[in-house]
Amino acid sequence: MKRQLLLVFVGFLFSASASAAVITKEMTISEAYKAMKAAGWIETGLDMLAPLVNESLQSWSVDQGVLILRYSTTSNQIVSLSFHVSDERPKATRKTFDFEVTSFDTTSGLLTIKTAKGKPREPAEEKLQPRSQTYRTSSVAGSGR
Repeated sequence: MKRQLLLVFVGFLFSASASAAVITKEMTISEAYKAMKAAGWIETGLDMLAPLVNESLQSWSVDQGVLILRYSTTSNQIVSLSFHVSDERPKATRKTFDFEVTSFDTTSGLLTIKTAKGKPREPAEEKLQPRSQTYRTSSVAGSGR
């Protein structure tokens, strides 16, 4: 009996992990939809601009933000992934942040955000230069006159 229960549990784990996936632009929206549902993510709506012609949006609540999948309605291929986060203030004064996403692991919730590639910044210690001038107060300021 214990062995059968263990086999059922192991089978359940394998079937759940087989349906979960890492979502990238190479997937179709139907594959991504199935993976998100299988992993227990909740579909949500988001008040955003209309997508381009022949494209649509699918959005999912992820932590305290929204994962947005933009996809082609003709090929069902995912065109882009983004992560939208905003604070709780009213819409007129709200601060929002949109990040380009390269992948989302539906099992672990690991979200990979793409950053802009640029020139590396110098360490702060190298930027600080000793001052060549010294600032002195005038003799009048300290004399009490």
